[in-house]
Amino acid sequence: VVSTQSTGGSSSTQNGQKCSNGSTQGEYYCRNKVELKWRQKRNIGCGLVNPANTCYLNSTLQCLLYTPPLINYLQKDHVKQCRVNGFCVACSLSSLYDTVHIPNRGPCRPSAFIHNLKMIAKHFNFGRQEDAHEFLVHLRDRMIQQYLHSVGKSENCRKDTTPVHAVFGGRLVSTVTCSQCSSQSNTPETFLALSLD
Repeated sequence: VVSTQSTGGSSSTQNGQKCSNGSTQGEYYCRNKVELKWRQKRNIGCGLVNPANTCYLNSTLQCLLYTPPLINYLQKDHVKQCRVNGFCVACSLSSLYDTVHIPNRGPCRPSAFIHNLKMIAKHFNFGRQEDAHEFLVHLRDRMIQQYLHSVGKSENCRKDTTPVHAVFGGRLVSTVTCSQCSSQSNTPETFLALSLD
């Protein structure tokens, strides 16, 4: 018999010791720091201009711009630690969030993402229709890479404990139960996306 259970957020380490940044030892970012509600409420912002088949890009960015835990992290914590030279996904998202919320502003163009499309996904081409979910996966992965570059990779910290994992991730536990002795074996696995098949 196999059953699965999923939980949101990244899993904690076993030893429970705290690091200076508030995270448990072995973690890059403490999932308890994730703020689910808006820190600062604003009216709905302007739309995004869609030049040359960028619907996939715009729809993904608009979803991310209205994800409170992500924006709260970007505007509170990321700005203090970013060490990326050049295009930074997180800084560009934070900047775009501020731009779309300028009062009485008309639609804006997500130029930073359009001009740096190849840095997000090398096989994406401007003007060609692409898949929104695939773009999200590449954007998310790039954000993780840039975060690890900014804070410095640590052998003591698990890669699945970044802020991106804290906001979007979870843990899936598969339980196998023996039909004869009823003993159970649990296998935890972190995820950033769940298939709904």
